[in-house]
Amino acid sequence: MRILLIDQFGEPGGAQQCLTEAAVGLAARGWELHAALPAGPIVDRLAPVCKSITPLVCGPFRPVRKSVWDVARFGFQLPQLTAAIGRVIEREKIDVLYVNGPRMVPAAMWSRRGRPVVFHAHSIVTPVSFVYGASGRWHQK
Repeated sequence: MRILLIDQFGEPGGAQQCLTEAAVGLAARGWELHAALPAGPIVDRLAPVCKSITPLVCGPFRPVRKSVWDVARFGFQLPQLTAAIGRVIEREKIDVLYVNGPRMVPAAMWSRRGRPVVFHAHSIVTPVSFVYGASGRWHQK
């Protein structure tokens, strides 16, 4: 199985520690790992277990409350992120996408080309959540 690990940060944090630990476990199972994330120290941590690492441009964004500029920057970056992830999927013949942050979910969903997406939420998910179903549509859960 070929898994693409996708993260919105290249800097260490709790979510990136989880990603690194998950990557080590997935590699121990014999699965082929690839990663797509911004440059930073996490790249060095994933390098020993990933066959390829593709740099992404995501951010910078303010923590917690986003400014109008953050929203505009994300809107501008989203098509580029979608295209970059799509290229990795095709080049590496990816089977599953593992998304490690909410900012990358839209790009992963639009580039997935029918592959399953696993979203690892690291914060509280509100009582009203949405699921992307097999029908190709979002459903309120």
